[in-house]
Amino acid sequence: MAQGGDTITYTFSGSKETEDISNIGKIVIDQMHGADGVKGEDYDTPGADGGSGGYIENATVDVSNFDVLEIWVGETDNEDNNGGWGRSNGGGVEGVYSDFGSGGGSTELVARNSQTDETMFIAAADAGGGGGASSDGDPLRPV
Repeated sequence: MAQGGDTITYTFSGSKETEDISNIGKIVIDQMHGADGVKGEDYDTPGADGGSGGYIENATVDVSNFDVLEIWVGETDNEDNNGGWGRSNGGGVEGVYSDFGSGGGSTELVARNSQTDETMFIAAADAGGGGGASSDGDPLRPV
């Protein structure tokens, strides 16, 4: 259970995390990052870099009416081209377009009152988009 004044760091775990905030009046987001997108590539030719994930800094939110904080920490794609994990998953690029980089997953916070099931969206650091492939003049080459 989080207490006032606690600093808690969350990193990607592959699932939603929850924190008991029943004794907390407000939370401060020191830093929150969305996952970066993956760089595209075309055989041995590097493509465009993936986009950077969003960033939130020094945000204060009143959570006095809520007792649970839901935390999704986004992930950059793990090279399977299915897209990174997050509350909003990144776009995947399997098949013909696998030379393009896939998108990352978003990092998001939601407060919930477990008695009333009321929720409050707090913040989202959106993920970066996937990078484009380089052009070699053969857009329909086999993969």
